[in-house]
Amino acid sequence: MRIKLTVTEGAHKGKEFTFTGHDTLLVGRSSRAHFRLSDEDRYFSRNHFLIEANPPRCRLLDMKSRNGTYVNGERVETCELKGGDQIKAGRTVIQVTFESVPSSPSIDVLPPGAKIADHSEPPPIRRPKPAAMPTRCPLCGNQRANSGEGSSPLCGECEQKARSREQIVEGYRIVQQLGGGAMGIVSLAVRLADGLPVALKTVTPAVAVRPHQVERFLREAKILSQLRHPNIVAFHDMGEADGLFWFAMDYVRGLDAFRLLRKEGPLSVGRATGLICQLLEALAHAHDSKFVHRDIKPSNMLIEQTAEGERTKLADFGLARIYQTSELSGLTLSGEIGGTVGFMAPEQITEFRETEPAADLFSVAATLYNLLTGSFIFNLEGDLRQRLLAVLQDDPVPILNRRADLPRKLAKIIHRGLEREPVKRWPDAASFRDVLLPYVK
Repeated sequence: MRIKLTVTEGAHKGKEFTFTGHDTLLVGRSSRAHFRLSDEDRYFSRNHFLIEANPPRCRLLDMKSRNGTYVNGERVETCELKGGDQIKAGRTVIQVTFESVPSSPSIDVLPPGAKIADHSEPPPIRRPKPAAMPTRCPLCGNQRANSGEGSSPLCGECEQKARSREQIVEGYRIVQQLGGGAMGIVSLAVRLADGLPVALKTVTPAVAVRPHQVERFLREAKILSQLRHPNIVAFHDMGEADGLFWFAMDYVRGLDAFRLLRKEGPLSVGRATGLICQLLEALAHAHDSKFVHRDIKPSNMLIEQTAEGERTKLADFGLARIYQTSELSGLTLSGEIGGTVGFMAPEQITEFRETEPAADLFSVAATLYNLLTGSFIFNLEGDLRQRLLAVLQDDPVPILNRRADLPRKLAKIIHRGLEREPVKRWPDAASFRDVLLPYVK
């Protein structure tokens, strides 16, 4: 499926935009707009409307424009677009066309949740040789209920919890849910082969999928298993089961930074910068290997206690980029990303598919701001459209307005990381870390 937008009336008549994958189109008078109408149509707002397309779905969001956006003659705030629709804003009219593209007749579209079978597996992950089964429960340390060959690696109490859970991934025993968000559910599980505790993430595709799409997604995702660093949560295994994608990752005992902030309030300068410097070490390693995270925020910073002190481990590395830019994610600019908007660089809206390392560094600065103040960099009020507008055109609230006792030089360091233009930010993760090191406790 291909979605085409054609300007049929106005100064730009004949101009076309085509979507073959997940992407966005910002229309307005601002310099960031993909379809920019400078002085040709004075009825357009700076950021007039945003279109998110991921064929076969397409959605329009009016960005609080002064004169409104109309679809088939009716003023809309947001709506799903379909073939034949006409969008009118100012004196410009855009025709929406859905076009079929040739595909293999042997591949059928499956309903959501259907089991996908009989397709070639992507290259397997190189798995370490399983260790001997532990004599005690790997989750709580109690004596295992039965230590015989082939028995559960869990104690009686943990096994009882597991029996109340749906077991959907072969080779793993799910015990309890740890959390969840827009991308999926994370559960505590053990690998039955050796009793290894893992965080098992399951993701339900937002749209009906085809076998070749599953193969491509898993092949791209398995590249993430190559990323190894002490401050990055490692992927151990991944696959598809009963219509779900699953990812087995390191299980980190401890709170994430979001929950730590809720529990203890804003962190001290030394503690916050120490955690962030570890995060930047992970990013320096990943960016050198051409990996971009795309979704850095406190809830993806896991904090574990070690003999040397607190250690930051960054979760979901690269998974958001691979999933969100795939056909399987559907439309992702919805109310569910409200928590992420507070850490999102402007170019993640306008350059949806081409996220660069500079976007990660913006999110790191926004995360440090949040850990020090308990607040977002913007006053994120109103609905999703208002929050996206804040990211696109507002300046961050000065951090000293949120917390006056912070060192002024540290405030300048953070605000450089929050520059709207990527070239004005810190050039790389190592440079950002170097200027923060003097503040580490």
